[in-house]
Order: sequence, then structure tokens, then C-alpha cells
Amino acid sequence: MHRHRKSKAHKHDIALEGAAGREAALRELCSRLRFWKVCGAKMCQRAKACAGEAETCFSRHWPLVPQTVKVGVRAFVKASVAGLSKPEIAAEVERQQRRWRDIEAKAAASEPPRQPPLSPKPRPIAQPRVRAL
Repeated sequence: MHRHRKSKAHKHDIALEGAAGREAALRELCSRLRFWKVCGAKMCQRAKACAGEAETCFSRHWPLVPQTVKVGVRAFVKASVAGLSKPEIAAEVERQQRRWRDIEAKAAASEPPRQPPLSPKPRPIAQPRVRAL
């Protein structure tokens, strides 16, 4: 009997497709979050979409995204992968964002009130030097 094996080249092609899929997904996310507006790459600004290195763009700009938006994006991805319908996805995103806002409100309520910062001590006014002759 002759067994058919997948060649190393075939496995490499699958890995490349996975990497290309991730790159395309990141590019789409970067474009939807409008990172191109703050991107320094002229080609992104001209295209009004992510047209450069999506991984670099995402790494640079994702930390600047508000936490409620991040929660929404993560909820959208999880709901999409789970195969939910568009209305169900929208409801799940809203539910997760509401849940996050509730967590933030509870955390803010449990924090002690902040003291106003102390004003710095005034510096002494420099006096002119007078030399005796």
C-alpha cells in the first residue's frame, strides 16, 4: 500500500495562508478603527485605510484604544467565531460593553476620594549678588 503524505511545502503553504489571513484580519481591524488617521505612513493616509504593516500598526495603536472599544472588539470576534447572527452579535457586544462600564463604575465607587495635589513650595527669589569693594 502506498500512503499519501502531505509534503513540507504543503504545510508551509497552509502556514502562509494562516499568516496572510491574520495579516488581512489585522489590516481590516486597523482600518475599521481608523488607525490610518494617526498613522505616519503616507500610503495609509492616501488610501484612508491600513495599507502598510498591519502588525506594526496594530501594536503601535491598540494601546491607545479606549477600553470599552477593546471590549466591544473582543466580544464581536468571539460572537462571530461562535456563529451568532448579526443581531445576536450586536446584542452581545452591547452586553459586554455594559458589563465593562459597570465594572469601571464599581471600581471608581470603591476607591477612596483623591486628595488634591499639594502645591509645590515656592522657590526663594534669587537676590542679586553684591560685591564689596
